[in-house]
Amino acid sequence: MELKFGKHNPEAQYRQRPGAYAIIFNPDGRFAAVQGQDKLFLPGGGIDPGESPEDALIREVREECAREVVIIRSLCNGTQYFVSKTGEHWEFQCSYFEAQFGAQLDNEPEHILYWLDAGDARKLLAHEIHGWVVTAFAQDQGMLLEEDEPLWKIQDAETNLNG
Repeated sequence: MELKFGKHNPEAQYRQRPGAYAIIFNPDGRFAAVQGQDKLFLPGGGIDPGESPEDALIREVREECAREVVIIRSLCNGTQYFVSKTGEHWEFQCSYFEAQFGAQLDNEPEHILYWLDAGDARKLLAHEIHGWVVTAFAQDQGMLLEEDEPLWKIQDAETNLNG
């Protein structure tokens, strides 16, 4: 199974942006999200040239949340296509990791941190792929089961980095 979200226009030229994102749940079963401008995203962001997804995730969480992050395991990769407000076509190539927050850092966080219910992930997160991964992970961990939804298993996806 290849994780692809959004509408791909074969006639458009896409700007590609690799990114790394954390799936972090607290003991109450809520997941971490950050507010960037007027939308909610998972902690994480773009991978700089020469940077590994893991290093990018650590850097982004330090900047966004002023926290250390402990990466537990790689979950999956996927692509999100979208058109920005300025009309640019984007192809986000996302790597997702199960993680935990570590120590609080002295720097000021760039974004506000929110703890949200997993059942709201697909309605609240800016990118469809972020919502899908949070929902799939929560269902896989037994934290979320919706009657009318298929019970996705992340480890069954062919894109799983753990083989």
